[in-house]
Amino acid sequence: MTAVTVAGLMVVVIWLVALKKRPAYPQALQEGWQSYIRQGMLSGAKLAPFFIAIGYFSNAFDGSPVALALSKVVGPNLSHLSWGLLFVIPVVIVLLALLGIHPLVSITLLGQVLLTS
Repeated sequence: MTAVTVAGLMVVVIWLVALKKRPAYPQALQEGWQSYIRQGMLSGAKLAPFFIAIGYFSNAFDGSPVALALSKVVGPNLSHLSWGLLFVIPVVIVLLALLGIHPLVSITLLGQVLLTS
C-alpha cells in the first residue's frame, strides 16, 4: 500500500510541476483551491456511499478466487520490479480507467493484489 500511496503522490507532484510552467499558475492555483474547498470538500458527503461501497467491494474481492489467481500470477512478476512499481502503478491505474474502471476501484484492487503478494 505504501507503493500505491507514493505513486499517487508522484503523479500529483509531476502534474503540479508541469502546471507551474504556465504563466497563469498562481491565479489558477488560487481559483482551484477555492473551488476545491467549495465544491470538493463541502460536497464530499455525496461520495460517502461510494467509499462505503468500495470498502465492501474490497472485502469481497479479498476472499475471491479472482484475487487469489491475480496474486499468484501478478504478484511474483511485480515483485521483481521493487521500486519500479512506483512507475508501473500509475500507468496501470490510468489504463484501467481508460477501460472504464473507476480509479478508486482500480487502486483498491491493485492494493489488495499487492498486499496479498
